[in-house]
Amino acid sequence: MAGSGADGRLGAAGNDRIRLALLVGAVVSFGLIWGLSGLVVVSSFVVMLVIHELGHFVVARLSGMQVTEFFIGFGPRLWSVRRGETTYGVKAIPAGAYVRITGMSSLDVVDPAVEHRTYRQQSYPKRMAVALAGSATHFAVALALLFFVYMAVGRPDPTRWVVGEVVSDSAAASIDVRVGDRIVSVAGVETPGFEEFGVVVRGLPGREVVVVLERDGDTSKRTMTVGERLRVDGTVAGFFGVGSDRPMETLGPVGAGVEASARFVDLVEMSIDGLVGFFTPDGLVSFLTGGDKSAEGPPPVISGGAGGSVQVADPGVDPADEDRLLSIYGAARLGSAMLDAG
Repeated sequence: MAGSGADGRLGAAGNDRIRLALLVGAVVSFGLIWGLSGLVVVSSFVVMLVIHELGHFVVARLSGMQVTEFFIGFGPRLWSVRRGETTYGVKAIPAGAYVRITGMSSLDVVDPAVEHRTYRQQSYPKRMAVALAGSATHFAVALALLFFVYMAVGRPDPTRWVVGEVVSDSAAASIDVRVGDRIVSVAGVETPGFEEFGVVVRGLPGREVVVVLERDGDTSKRTMTVGERLRVDGTVAGFFGVGSDRPMETLGPVGAGVEASARFVDLVEMSIDGLVGFFTPDGLVSFLTGGDKSAEGPPPVISGGAGGSVQVADPGVDPADEDRLLSIYGAARLGSAMLDAG
């Protein structure tokens, strides 16, 4: 009998190793097919779901409820450990997580000694707090990520612009304008904004002008002939041949907190508007008749816009349908494309 038990434990350990190897192989295969960006985006969804369940777990524990399991993944168990009355572990299918709270259903058979700690025996505010805790974590994580972005990455500087791209064989290329240069003035006219720069250049077709450039803190003057471009109305406008970008400026804790809070409120309002629009008759009809095209066609095309913005163009999607809700697959495709675009 002892030998049989040992053989059983060895067999279970072998099965666990096989499952773990399959899991690792599946993750590697996914990475090879979708690329690193796809793997990062999908992994972020899994992490988001784990944090969601962690919210339920923490609030349930703080409320005095009995939590018997907290597992990452579903399916066959790969690893687990018991701490106190809770078993923590990892399962073979990494598609989220789950928390088991005693007495979630009135049909659960529970030891009378712990009945007072079941979910069903708690006050309404406590049960509501546990139910809402998962969703609340998403808002908290969003706010924390926004704060981190403004602190570590920053925001586009609203007061200055730099060259974001240079068109080959253009007037800009002829005087060796490079990405990252700042165009201080053209023909003696200062160009603090890209819009002002465009107005000046368009009025100087074919003219020889002096351009003041700033590169790595050093200023230089260069003489060039402004290019020409035919407008739709038949007139000729000046053409320089550069696109704009805005350098990022990081913020301190106070500034990052203010910006993150303001942006967070904007995002919540947009989310509410989107959900309200979705549950209108037109929104539901659009969704049911194929308004969600997120799983069709090639990946979205990402391009940098003036002022440091990112523009997303999804081939085959009607521009009027750009505000549609995305499926998880569509969100993953969009996130992957944006990550590849930097």
